[in-house]
Amino acid sequence: MNKYIVHSAKPIHKNYDNYKKYPNHLFNHLDGVINDGNKFVSDDLNYINIKRPKKAIGCMLQRYTINKFSLGPITKKVINTFKIYRIKQFKKYIINAQNAGAFNKNIDPIYYSKYIYAQFSLVQILRLNTTPKDEIKNIINIALKPLIKS
Repeated sequence: MNKYIVHSAKPIHKNYDNYKKYPNHLFNHLDGVINDGNKFVSDDLNYINIKRPKKAIGCMLQRYTINKFSLGPITKKVINTFKIYRIKQFKKYIINAQNAGAFNKNIDPIYYSKYIYAQFSLVQILRLNTTPKDEIKNIINIALKPLIKS
């Protein structure tokens, strides 16, 4: 799990730091989980050069997250620590999107960062249950609607 986080998850999550350069990062990231990768999620060579298993579905981190109850204490700690980091990154992204006028100013960044975190688990569960990708995209678009400034 540590190797996966370093080579796959961290390169994706660091882009939440730079909203100006990656304004669509949240949507690209979700698309990457829905479609088993997305070339716009990271330009980090660690991520680009990963060899995905042929039958991989979605994101290994999300699979571990939703099955956390069956993992050992060391792996749980790694996942919980990275969860805190992810939520902080989502919060930073929301605040920057609000400041740029893309997200509603009246949403609570802390609450919605946890909400976004939950959407990644939802996508993974839907993928594992063989929900059609178009249906998943529609569900996520509805779920993210409160964020977007209309």
